[in-house]
Order: sequence, then C-alpha cells, then structure tokens
Amino acid sequence: MSRINHIAPSAPHPDNLLVVEKLSMVADLLEAQSASVFRVRAYRAAAEEVAGMASPVADILHKGGRQALVDLPHIGTSIAAAIQE
Repeated sequence: MSRINHIAPSAPHPDNLLVVEKLSMVADLLEAQSASVFRVRAYRAAAEEVAGMASPVADILHKGGRQALVDLPHIGTSIAAAIQE
C-alpha cells in the first residue's frame, strides 16, 4: 500500500465537519463551566483527530462500532459515545 493513502487531507473530510464542530463546542462549554482542563483538552484533541481523518468517522463507526473509535488516538470511551450519538 502506498504511503500517500495515509496522508490526511488539509481540511477535514466534509462528513466529519459536524463532528469536529460538536466536539469543539463541547470543549468550549466545558471550559466556560470551569470543568477539568484535562476534559477540555481531551475534547479538543479528539476534534483535531477527527479533523485530520481521511475517512468519514461515520464509516469507521459503522464498520467497527464504538471500539473502532476508541482505538483511534485521542478518543476515549466517553468521547466515542458522544460521537456515536
């Protein structure tokens, strides 16, 4: 397999934009509520991960379920559940 298949696009996959926006919004709301800085960072890191994905997050979820999301960097069980909703 060629290496070019692993290079993420410069802009989020169009189908991932909504997920990126929602994760970023949750991070902003958590920050406004003075939530744990680690939780805020987790949501921001997850948004960045989804933004850099070459494949639609919905395809990954459909093919591998929630665990396929958890297997990605920066996406834990709680964030995977939020994405699934």
